[in-house]
Amino acid sequence: MTEKSVLQLGIMPLTDSAPFVVAQECGFFNRYGLEVQLCMQNSWSTLREKLYAGILDAAQLLAPMPLAENIKLNEGSRLITPMVLSRNGNAISISNDLQHEICRLNGKTELLQPLSARVLEKLLAEDGERCLRFAAVHPYSCHYYQLLSWFRSFDVSLERIEIIILPPSQMVTALQCGDIDGFCVSSPWNTKAVRSGNACTVLTATDVWPNFPEKVLGLLDCWYESKPDTCYALMAALRDSCQWLSSSANRLEAARILSRQDYLDLSLDVVAPSLLGASLGNEQKQARQVPQYNQFLSIENQSDFSPLASYGDWLLVQMQRAGQIKSRNDFSDVVGKAYREDIYERAWKVYA
Repeated sequence: MTEKSVLQLGIMPLTDSAPFVVAQECGFFNRYGLEVQLCMQNSWSTLREKLYAGILDAAQLLAPMPLAENIKLNEGSRLITPMVLSRNGNAISISNDLQHEICRLNGKTELLQPLSARVLEKLLAEDGERCLRFAAVHPYSCHYYQLLSWFRSFDVSLERIEIIILPPSQMVTALQCGDIDGFCVSSPWNTKAVRSGNACTVLTATDVWPNFPEKVLGLLDCWYESKPDTCYALMAALRDSCQWLSSSANRLEAARILSRQDYLDLSLDVVAPSLLGASLGNEQKQARQVPQYNQFLSIENQSDFSPLASYGDWLLVQMQRAGQIKSRNDFSDVVGKAYREDIYERAWKVYA
């Protein structure tokens, strides 16, 4: 018996919200005695604030967010994760104008995936006054750190790069308007930009950080302490949903569901590719096969769901490299407070 049966869960308009959407549409929440309302949010900051305010019981979260919130915390409730939900899912896309400049400079007619960031350094070297503007979805996100990793892999001067923060659904419009030169975002927005004829996708997260956790289940520690059985039921429903998503046929059905007006409200040819392991470089070229583009986890290896401390340690390294913290050693004790392996282990003792 759960302490609370009616839940408000926050999700973002992204393909990797699929575990929540599938759990709702296929009855997995109901299987565990939960009546759920999925609440679509526009930005990660808004979603976070609604968790703190108690408007949302739990939510889809960026993997670095629980860690970042614990680092900033002085007192009060902690944002935690007891479960990893997905890996990969992000990609970097650039505007057609930037693509054409790179092709001209390198004597090419098209760009191949994955694209080396060296081409950006060459472009910036040709024009000593040029700066490029990219967008990420949150300052504490894998998207932000993956952009930095891509730039640094070939010593692109970060003094010539600006990274701004935009909600995922605003990326395509910002690119169309010329406000940004490129972005790193989760699907389906890269595909949307390509289908709209405004962008070229140049690499995916699997080319930068293969199989690293991307989205997690997020909730407050005080919510868990007062509702542990509800939390375990919620985790079990999401686990079953991820298992359902391991089938290719089911993924196509998930794409159909997600494309509906009450979820992503996008055409099937925009939603389906990443779920089926395809990354569209541009409209003229055949899609690149990326089997793990959207990776949802399998019940056959339950440890894959665990929010391991090693993930938090790795993210501390990225935060330090990004200049967000002075030393990761100052916050090593925060990892266990944010990434709750203990809750994960208790959940599967209840729902083996």
